[in-house]
Amino acid sequence: MDINCYALEMITKARLAELRANAARYALLASLRTPRPSVWTALGSALLRAGRRSSRREVANPRPA
Repeated sequence: MDINCYALEMITKARLAELRANAARYALLASLRTPRPSVWTALGSALLRAGRRSSRREVANPRPA
């Protein structure tokens, strides 16, 4: 079996170029996506909002001077 080294080199070169282009495209798309907050961050924010809402409803009347 005779292997053409030039043809093998060209196939490898084309495949590497394709893989590099895909990696660059993936990196660009990943940088454009907004990072999602973790579950704990979202839960903490929800608890803070709930606390603020409940504290507004239960405002005590000030004592007369």
